Amino acid sequence: MKKRLLIPSLIIAIIASSLGGWYIFLRAQNNATSEAARARGFGSDAPSFSGSSGSTFSNIIGGIIGSPEEGEEQTTNTPPRLWKVSAAPAAGVALFGSSTSTSVQFVDRTTGNIFSANTENGTVARITNTLIPNVLHALWAGSEDVIMQSVDEQGVIQTFSASIVSQDEEAGATPSTAPIGNSNSQREVTAAKKLSGVYLEPDIMAIAVSPQMAEKIFYLVPNANGVLGITAKRDGTDLSRVWNFPIRGWHISWINPDEAVLSQKASSGASGNAYVLSMADGELTPAIVDKKGLSVAVGSAPESILYSTSGPDAPALFVRSKNGNLPLRLSTFADKCVWSSAEEQLAYCAVPQSIPNASLPDAWYRGETHLSDVWWKIDTASGSSELLLSPESEYGVALDVINPMMNDAGTYIVFLDNTTQTPWVMRINADEKP
Repeated sequence: MKKRLLIPSLIIAIIASSLGGWYIFLRAQNNATSEAARARGFGSDAPSFSGSSGSTFSNIIGGIIGSPEEGEEQTTNTPPRLWKVSAAPAAGVALFGSSTSTSVQFVDRTTGNIFSANTENGTVARITNTLIPNVLHALWAGSEDVIMQSVDEQGVIQTFSASIVSQDEEAGATPSTAPIGNSNSQREVTAAKKLSGVYLEPDIMAIAVSPQMAEKIFYLVPNANGVLGITAKRDGTDLSRVWNFPIRGWHISWINPDEAVLSQKASSGASGNAYVLSMADGELTPAIVDKKGLSVAVGSAPESILYSTSGPDAPALFVRSKNGNLPLRLSTFADKCVWSSAEEQLAYCAVPQSIPNASLPDAWYRGETHLSDVWWKIDTASGSSELLLSPESEYGVALDVINPMMNDAGTYIVFLDNTTQTPWVMRINADEKP
């Protein structure tokens, strides 16, 4: 009798033990799943934004030198001489206006939105809200016309040529000319305008706008035999083939309606050349030939060229003028230089404080090394130079300058920081008021 009772009790104990083990296993699995879900953000409250927090404008204004802290009002104070215009990366930057009223326009790299910064009172306003994702390069044909380049999912370069126009009524935007930030509040005003334009042919490798005829563009596209140089209207019509060459990889500096300077992309291990291209017949005239690591900065005439070459320890800088080639005592890349738009013989260069032990300019172009620059003013006629501004010692920031550009009045230089891709503006004269 006792044996009969023992067997069912043993079976029940085994079942209970199995169920207990299964419960512990399921609970452990559930805890692991919950931890993984929490790590991915599941179960968390949805983020809530108030005011400008979390907006594109918040990303733009945050961290700007002279900007308000979070929650503070954006005041309308005169910006510092060296001004970080945006805390977010930009695809391009340009200057418009006169010596007494100058504005900086820049394209937000992530959204393609165009912003304008006032050099007099430091306010930043969004001009457009048309979404153009991941813009890598932007250039202007005037304050109301812009060309943006991006790469699609298939790796094809897309070039959008657009104008800034008023929003359609059905878009629901409320037009406003007020800045995004003012002395009363730091709030984002709905952009009153949008971009309207056309996509040009795919895979444009380089593009430039005529300096005197903003409706005309010149660009390079690859073909089976190398590269084609094509002129067209900015809307992609009236195409004309100007030039073809078996070698790809060129920079364009369009200096007047009749001439452009084409320079090969620089490398320390290869000899580079620069040519003056006749826009009428496509004829090439040698300007600078057979220079390793050659890069150029072209002035208002083809005989006015700053150029740099690769040296054994550091880049060497020269000026090509009517009087011949003059070596300069500054060691920098011509990519970091801009000619004055006010005085023909003056140029401005950002000069690295130290040169890393690397293959230059290749490692710099690839982003493997970054530099900390000091601004110098150069008299190209005499070869003399004058220290202008040191960002690191005067503002506590290291800037690796690329794409410098000067306004027509010769009072400001805008550029991008190669490390962060943020846009900056520098007032030339320290004592001059904006």
